[in-house]
Amino acid sequence: MDEAPHMTYITSIERIGMKRGYETGRLEGKQEGIQLGIQQGIQQGEEIGLRQGLLTGIALGLELKFGFEAVSVLPEVYKIEDVDVLRALQQGLRTAKNLIEWQNLYRPEKRLSES
Repeated sequence: MDEAPHMTYITSIERIGMKRGYETGRLEGKQEGIQLGIQQGIQQGEEIGLRQGLLTGIALGLELKFGFEAVSVLPEVYKIEDVDVLRALQQGLRTAKNLIEWQNLYRPEKRLSES
């Protein structure tokens, strides 16, 4: 004889407990997801703000150190996303003797000549 499959009986109290556990877990997961999203948003916002501040400082520094013509390189600089590179460029404004030397900080593969 074939035996009928055995099904476990779940009481109504167990069902209520399972439902509450499911809802609690879902709510906690949702809250963790929201918190993680907020943290990531804050971090991205800080990164964007830092980048914009560095770009503003670089633009001002170029104009003050090398004259208004130096701002012609800004479209190329604005393409740089890495804030560490932008920090190096900002610091490089202190020591670069001319615009070409400064450009070599972010374009070392091209090594511009002073012709």
